[in-house]
Amino acid sequence: FFFFFFFWVVSSSFHRHHPMSAAKKFQFAPDERVLCFHGRMIYEAKVKEAKMKKCEETGEEAPHYLIHYSNWGNRWDEWAPESRVLRLTEANLQRKDVLSRAKNAKKQTPISRKRGTEKQQPKRKRGDKELETEDEFLGRVEVRIPMPDELKQRLVEDWDLIVQNHKLLKLPRGPTIRSILSDYAAQAKSKVPKNEQLISEICAGFQTYFEEAIGTVLLYRFERPQYEELKKEDKTRHMADVYGAEHLLRLFVKLPALLVHTRIDERNMALVVSTAQDLLQYIKKNLHVLSSPTHYQDASPEYIKKAT
Repeated sequence: FFFFFFFWVVSSSFHRHHPMSAAKKFQFAPDERVLCFHGRMIYEAKVKEAKMKKCEETGEEAPHYLIHYSNWGNRWDEWAPESRVLRLTEANLQRKDVLSRAKNAKKQTPISRKRGTEKQQPKRKRGDKELETEDEFLGRVEVRIPMPDELKQRLVEDWDLIVQNHKLLKLPRGPTIRSILSDYAAQAKSKVPKNEQLISEICAGFQTYFEEAIGTVLLYRFERPQYEELKKEDKTRHMADVYGAEHLLRLFVKLPALLVHTRIDERNMALVVSTAQDLLQYIKKNLHVLSSPTHYQDASPEYIKKAT
């Protein structure tokens, strides 16, 4: 049961927050009225300009927008990545109001709340699954999956080899993500036999999540032609049988931000996080076997021309 629940929440969360591919075009146009996150709050705004800029998180070129916040001076104008910009819709306006209420609620004293000065929570519209109530927002479980320093360094090297030096991983990788998860699960079960079924289900969830995410948020732009060629060769092929530790690590970088929007309860979230942390320790211990600069090869001039 846990696996099916875990798969549903991570899969639905993924499609809500990452509906487009990594190679997407501009979704907003200059002079368009929008909503934009500034910190944890959402404000009405207008797009003044759109252009590709280097993303601080990935180092890749990505759509950015020069945002002017309504009723704010021009000195507050800023470039924002597309992930912070929202359509000006009724649903997103309600989301903006929920965050505003949550902020105001935190400022109230316990006495003022008991006397009924707290505003009534907004009601969800039928079929609107994305809106959160104020209590849900305030009670959202914080998700942190610390990445060991050795694995952080491996991710930096991975980015440098691919983005800066135009190298590609030799695919299919060995060991693959499927075999890494299987080997880890076998080892973990031997340590804690009573959790055998649970470990299997969570690892299956990680693999399913990877299959959902690989084509949209886990690839550098330079890797996309390679991925698209693989899909063209065999559309039914599981990418967990192609990619290895490098892309599994990228998944765990993205996972906390995605899991925080799911409705996994605190106890089950703790199980997912603890398993992820244990898996990262397993990868760290076996890193010399699972990932190495020798697993990369130079891209051909034809490929470089196509990818850049």
